[in-house]
Amino acid sequence: MDYYAILGIEKNASEEDIKKAYRKLAKEYHPDVNPGNPEAENKFKELSEAYNVLSDPDKKNNYDRFGSATGPQNGYGGGFNPFEGMGGFDPNSFFDQFFGGGQQRRQRAVNSDINASIDLSLKDLLLGCVKKINFPKNVACPSCNGLGGHNPKTCHGCNGHGVQMRQVQQGFMIFQQSVPCSVCNGKGQSFSQLCDQCSGGIKIIQEEIDLRIPENCPIYSTLAVHGKGNKEKNDLPPGDLNITLQPQSDNFTIDKEGNVKYKANITLKDWYNNNTVNLNRFDVEMLSYNLENLEHSDKSIIFSGKGLKSSDNSRQGDYIVSFRITK
Repeated sequence: MDYYAILGIEKNASEEDIKKAYRKLAKEYHPDVNPGNPEAENKFKELSEAYNVLSDPDKKNNYDRFGSATGPQNGYGGGFNPFEGMGGFDPNSFFDQFFGGGQQRRQRAVNSDINASIDLSLKDLLLGCVKKINFPKNVACPSCNGLGGHNPKTCHGCNGHGVQMRQVQQGFMIFQQSVPCSVCNGKGQSFSQLCDQCSGGIKIIQEEIDLRIPENCPIYSTLAVHGKGNKEKNDLPPGDLNITLQPQSDNFTIDKEGNVKYKANITLKDWYNNNTVNLNRFDVEMLSYNLENLEHSDKSIIFSGKGLKSSDNSRQGDYIVSFRITK
């Protein structure tokens, strides 16, 4: 097995390059991100094994010289165990130590987040407000406690573990993989009667909350309401509700820098007489402009800092008004 090829790096890669390559690929192929995908699980184990060897100077030196992390082998691999000499190496545990989070991170992957968006007026984005939000969410069925049935019995196919082990051979290496039990679909139990109040232990309910929008909130930002996401498993913490704030832009053009563009019509008479016009800034305030300074139609006037907070929260955008002269 070519550990360098698995991580997609050259043999002269630095320690930092090895670490970056593993971090990127391990996130992509982790079993929590690819539930029920044995190919992804196998790839994740290969990545973790490769990093475990190449990140350790002694193991890397043995591998580069002899093709094995433990040094010379009889015939380079007869009866070779891929995790031999790694101290009971567990790729899932190794991933958690590398990225942090551990069991809590895996639990949160079960009770999933809810991602949604709401449209807000520019006034609400500037001044802040409270919005009543109604949304559907998944919860464990109270009738069957999220099991999906009644009178549970331990599944004979997996002895209640929810998974079955199978062996997969790649070249001279044999991997053991855990896959959802084909008898109970990973539940670890079978039922004499399926629950008629839910679908597989999950019910969809409607929830209502008051969402507080902060003053001058960055456009397209996401507010996280902790603990208001899905709760498919009663014994695990619930997910979060993530709300992305979308500005209502029917009459405006808005960019991520917070700049707001608006087209205003003025009469030929007002322009000729150099009158002063008042512009309604998003129902927040009135802005005045003397047309004496307007040389021609469609000229844009910039009201600096009168736009919205940029999406990266780095600046206050401008209000850019283009005047069109009409009869």
